[in-house]
Amino acid sequence: MEYRKTIPMAEIATYKKTGVCRSAIFSSRKALMEEIYATGIPIYCDQSYYVHEQKVDLVEKEGDHFECDGYTTFENWRDCHYYSECVDAKGNKIWLMTGGRWD
Repeated sequence: MEYRKTIPMAEIATYKKTGVCRSAIFSSRKALMEEIYATGIPIYCDQSYYVHEQKVDLVEKEGDHFECDGYTTFENWRDCHYYSECVDAKGNKIWLMTGGRWD
């Protein structure tokens, strides 16, 4: 299934959290990213930790690593990853990934 490379923040604001959340604070970021990717629900990253972005970007698996918005080995990006499952009005689910050094 093809997913959009980006979703505007204005559209993300219309998504509702389902209450399903995961984090990689005390575990492997890559192992959790692999597990969440395997659900088949697309992962989008909110890169607003340092600047306020106008979009979220799709995380894609390339071989044995993940890429997002030009970052390779994305599973090593940032010190922690938080995932929230979200759903839009049509029932389409996404995982929204956030995180940062001091979260």
